[in-house]
Amino acid sequence: GAGGGGSGGGCGGGGGGGSGGGGMPSLQDLARNSAQHCSGQTISDQEVKVQDPSGRPMSSYQRYAQFDDAPFPPVIRDALKKAGFPAPSQIQQYCWPLAMQCKDVIGVAATGSGK
Repeated sequence: GAGGGGSGGGCGGGGGGGSGGGGMPSLQDLARNSAQHCSGQTISDQEVKVQDPSGRPMSSYQRYAQFDDAPFPPVIRDALKKAGFPAPSQIQQYCWPLAMQCKDVIGVAATGSGK
């Protein structure tokens, strides 16, 4: 089925991806791996579509272009910056605001995009 995981914020749900080998990697591990394979810029898709639940395109929607735009606790924002991520990836910029409103999200993006 469709879905994405995560927890917290009183939105319920849970599940989603993860690596089956034990614990989750730390933000520093992810940033280190990213630095070895990437240019230091976030991955962008050629096209972004935001649709309402019936599939109609939406013309107005929120976007978190920078970590400081997201209503995350300072400790989370600081950890993301300290780990070396320059900004949320494109998929994160468009999906996080919807997830923070406890809306279901289906995100389609390239492998390595930060889904």
